[in-house]
Amino acid sequence: SSGGSSSVTYAVGDTGPGEGLVFLISGGLTYEMAKKTWSGGIEDPSAAWCDDTSTILAGTFGTAIGTGAQNTEWMDDGCTSGAGQQAADYVAGGYSDWFLPSEDELNAMNGYKNSIVYQAKYGIASDGYWSSSQANASEARYQKLNDNGGRYDAPKDAKLRVRPVRAF
Repeated sequence: SSGGSSSVTYAVGDTGPGEGLVFLISGGLTYEMAKKTWSGGIEDPSAAWCDDTSTILAGTFGTAIGTGAQNTEWMDDGCTSGAGQQAADYVAGGYSDWFLPSEDELNAMNGYKNSIVYQAKYGIASDGYWSSSQANASEARYQKLNDNGGRYDAPKDAKLRVRPVRAF
């Protein structure tokens, strides 16, 4: 064997290398979301966004596709517990580069929520899900992934659902 790496191309709807569902291909990156049972059986546990509810976390205002990983790194630095830590601590398929999706990455998940296969392993609860996009010192952005996909601000100590994603 030459030891070279093989190049695999993924399509939306495939199972990714981290055992997640490929839901978006954008900017040269392929995004996969964790299974709904990623936390050990409880479907998409709820958590506060951050235990610090009064500090602006510099760098976490990215909302575009491609900003979630950096947002989560800043969350991991600025909070001692919360949704960002849960996503960053997740490991699956041997990969530990999971993060909390940015607002637009979360919206891309919403756009893929109606497939039957998706519902079985990767279905979304009828609740709000945290993005890694901060709104201000006391609030962050979330989206209801069950209806019209409305995007809102919520207090950072609100308990909303968490679903890690990764990009490769």
